[in-house]
Amino acid sequence: MNDIKAIVRQIADKFHAQLVEQFTGNANATIAAWQKLSAEKGLTDPRHLYPTSSTRQSRYDYFRNQQAQQAISVYITRDPNAKVSYMPNVSNVYILRPDHVEVIAKKAKDYADFAVAGFIAKMNAKFEGICEAKGNCTTVKANGSLGWNAIRFEFADGSSFDAQNSIVSKWSSKGRPFNQYPTTFHNVILPGGERMKQPSEANVKKEFVAKPIQLSGVMVYGGDRCGNDVYDHASE
Repeated sequence: MNDIKAIVRQIADKFHAQLVEQFTGNANATIAAWQKLSAEKGLTDPRHLYPTSSTRQSRYDYFRNQQAQQAISVYITRDPNAKVSYMPNVSNVYILRPDHVEVIAKKAKDYADFAVAGFIAKMNAKFEGICEAKGNCTTVKANGSLGWNAIRFEFADGSSFDAQNSIVSKWSSKGRPFNQYPTTFHNVILPGGERMKQPSEANVKKEFVAKPIQLSGVMVYGGDRCGNDVYDHASE
């Protein structure tokens, strides 16, 4: 299955820089928002710029401010020339970390590395099992980008399918980036030329993989007990 691995790696590596740029843009936007609000409010302490202690806050505002606090805290530090207070109602003075550019660059690379590794692992896990079990995979070709791509699989018996994949980047309520890797199956042709009416990962595995998979006491051919793609669930 080296061809599958090579194509998945090609898709992922091509857009590593795109993910780095995306993370860097988000980090710089976080810093710019903190600087703008600091200028407006006349203070720099993220606890008071993005308060989470008011009982009158909505749940949405609480989590939004909590996320903002945690996001900016990575790039700022207490001003060493200012007096430090540990009283919750007294604002401390914060400045950008002298090495914030380096911090952003490292975190952006780590994020892109993690996202690409996750994408490669998920795609290989999805497709290698199908092709190894089915055998006689004659053609594997891809187009698109890491944001959206399609991989076509063709087999010697005339069967084939297209798998559309993507990385969906999101931010958790704690200000941490995470990714989802949704895959959908299309244009599934069975041996003999019949088109699958309801293509899904579960149905494709049922038709293309002869041996079922045991999952939590239920015999399935892929996906969870509801027929959903088990790799599409979000993880933070």
